[in-house]
Amino acid sequence: MVNYDFNGKIVLVTAASKGIGLAIAQEFYKAGANVAICARNESVLKDAVDKIKENNGGEIIGYAADLKNFSQCEQMIDKAESYFSSSIEILINNSGGPPPKKIMDTDDNDWSDAIN
Repeated sequence: MVNYDFNGKIVLVTAASKGIGLAIAQEFYKAGANVAICARNESVLKDAVDKIKENNGGEIIGYAADLKNFSQCEQMIDKAESYFSSSIEILINNSGGPPPKKIMDTDDNDWSDAIN
C-alpha cells in the first residue's frame, strides 16, 4: 500500500459529511493534511468532523454551506483560508449528481441542478 504525505497541505472537500466525500476527507486527514469540509446540514456536518477526528491526522474544520449558493461558497473558502492561515492547495469538488432514477425519468432540471 502506498503511503502519501500531505502533511500541512490545505484541502477542501465539498459535500463531505458522508459517503465518498467523507472517505476522501478522512484519508487526506490521516495523511497529515489540514482539511476543511462542508455540508448543508449542521448536525450531520458536526458528526462527520467528529468521525474524522477519531483518527490521527492534521486539523479538521467543518462549514455549513449550500454549494448552490455562490456567496456561501465564497464565505466558506474565506473562512477556511483564514482558519488555516493559508490558501487552499487541493480542492475535491464532491457535489452530488442528479437524484438516482431511471435515465428516462431524469429531466433537464435534474441535470442542470447537478452541474450547477
